[in-house]
Amino acid sequence: MSDNTPANWTFGGTGANDLIVTAGNLSYPGLASPIGNSVTNGGAGLGVRRSMGSTVNSGVLYFSALFRINDLGTTWNGAASQVGALAATDNVSFRLAVMVQASAGGYRIGVQKGGTGATATFGTTDYHAGDTIFLVGKYDFGVTPNLVSLWVNPEASTLAATTEPTTGFLSASSGTDGFTIDRFNMRQNTATSVPAAMQWDELRIGRSWADVTTPTPPVITEITKLPNGAVRIRYRSESAQSHSVHASNDLLTWSPLGSAAVISPGVYEFTDPAAATLSQRFYQLRSP
Repeated sequence: MSDNTPANWTFGGTGANDLIVTAGNLSYPGLASPIGNSVTNGGAGLGVRRSMGSTVNSGVLYFSALFRINDLGTTWNGAASQVGALAATDNVSFRLAVMVQASAGGYRIGVQKGGTGATATFGTTDYHAGDTIFLVGKYDFGVTPNLVSLWVNPEASTLAATTEPTTGFLSASSGTDGFTIDRFNMRQNTATSVPAAMQWDELRIGRSWADVTTPTPPVITEITKLPNGAVRIRYRSESAQSHSVHASNDLLTWSPLGSAAVISPGVYEFTDPAAATLSQRFYQLRSP
């Protein structure tokens, strides 16, 4: 067992603690590159909870994570099983649970709120051991009954948007309302109730969709001085994140010039005519 910042982790249940902080990462197209390590767990053992460091019981709360089942195993019974969840301070009330269930083609992903009368909503897409999944969940305290939603592999073009996609998600509202959330649970239990080997990476928790869907930074593909002396800048960005061009003549004082225009899907262009009268000019691309 290895872990970072031990005070941020709590453990529950019985059996061995086989959560391992391990080298190597998961990735998803359009999402910012991973930082640090990932963790592996699964099968029999302790449930592992990563503290948020604060409590939330109003408004909305989002999480995102990269998730992969490395091995379904031969003893998992395939029934609807929780693999991860936003959890309450009591460590046993799971407020937004990511569920998996065996299917003829591999397994399917669902979402469940938790508490008395809770039922899971499953998608119809089959996933397989070795598939990396990007999960984005939302717990909404502001509606009655409280609503949980889960996006599975959202489009890269939605990353960092000011609002979440209005389609392509699973939701559930049955169960119990009113619990404070302060941690994320990576579940282990018994060999029959949980897939044998899972991996988690890039866990993010925030108050907005943009907080938890950090995209890959834009890539500048061209800086060209035109025949009239103006400078043309082109860059590529696959996300919904907006950018503005800033300029400086001395690297000390920066001024906003404006936003680039879309010239083709994911390709942006900005032209600076003022550069024609200057001996030097520096540029930055900022968001927002």
